[in-house]
Amino acid sequence: MVPLPEAEPLLVGTRPLFDPSGGLGVPAHITLQHPFLRAGELDVAARARLDGAAAAFAPFWIDLVEVRTDNRLLYVGAADEGPLRALGAALRAPWGLVPYEGRFGPDPVPHLSLAYGDAWARTAEALAPEISAVAARWLPLRARAEAVEVWRRGESGWARIHRAPLGPVRAR
Repeated sequence: MVPLPEAEPLLVGTRPLFDPSGGLGVPAHITLQHPFLRAGELDVAARARLDGAAAAFAPFWIDLVEVRTDNRLLYVGAADEGPLRALGAALRAPWGLVPYEGRFGPDPVPHLSLAYGDAWARTAEALAPEISAVAARWLPLRARAEAVEVWRRGESGWARIHRAPLGPVRAR
């Protein structure tokens, strides 16, 4: 995922009700690959590969511009999806991964989720205008992609297990 702390205000009203991961410690983010590797597969060599793939990309700005809906999902889309798509493809390539195991096609739209899942599907038609209006107050919003992170769900919620900065690694 690409964490987007600047986007947290967009999620305050919707996450508790319509984003199952929000109450479990996951920050505002754009998912590039889910699921990633199983816990045992994210070894030192895999982390080094992930670090190398991330380092090949300079940090970049993401302009979140509008609320969109698609396939039981309400989300905020980016003005330019190209850098996110390229970064996601580079991160997946070493392992031949497909986002969401192909449920939404080979290259789903990179997005910031506002609402999804079964609870959302049952109330989507009635609540989409209200949620969209609340989120739209924060748009457009500019966020900086500076790293990719791998998160795992455990017994007490989600936790970051690896962070790979974008751009070349600098000597300390």
